[in-house]
Amino acid sequence: STQSTGARLLSMVPRWTLPCLITLSALCCGLSSIRAASMMQFKMSVQLLLAAAVLDAVDGHVARALRACTELGAELDSLCDLVAFGVAPALIVYFWSRELPEQTWVTNEFLWAVALIYACCCCLRLARFNLQDRKKLTTLLPKPPLKRGQPPVHNLFQRELYFEGIPAPVGASYLVVPIMVDSLSADSTLSFLKTCTCTSNRRIF
Repeated sequence: STQSTGARLLSMVPRWTLPCLITLSALCCGLSSIRAASMMQFKMSVQLLLAAAVLDAVDGHVARALRACTELGAELDSLCDLVAFGVAPALIVYFWSRELPEQTWVTNEFLWAVALIYACCCCLRLARFNLQDRKKLTTLLPKPPLKRGQPPVHNLFQRELYFEGIPAPVGASYLVVPIMVDSLSADSTLSFLKTCTCTSNRRIF
């Protein structure tokens, strides 16, 4: 029958396919955010970056719930994080900063140097995670529940085993906060933040 054929084909798909597709979707969102920023669509670029952060938070939970944690998935997640949360936010802020009113000491070269420093720091952070924290994951993280209906308790209460410091998506979110404030409309309930930001900028510069 059609249902049995579909079930047979579905059983042939490896379990790690779904979490890897989620990870690649985060990568696509990160790359699309760079494209949007290059077209001066900064609000859309921030939205795509936040979507990448949500997908990055989901893929690990899905992999552990499906008992589909693999070395391929771990390497793929790290590489995609570097692009989506290391390269993408640096370029977004760089494109956005170039559209701001020119300042005497903030040159284009200075902005590019800041973007490079952020991307390099994110790369070093992810490399450190790959070398040190992954060993802690494989030795200390409890196994997922054997029964499909059991809740993934290890995902909710054992985060200290695989989170140390500021995660890359959170750091990227901090970086694009000025763009979020700048994109607020005048009738927004948070528009006062934009006014405060502009006032402080005038006092500094």
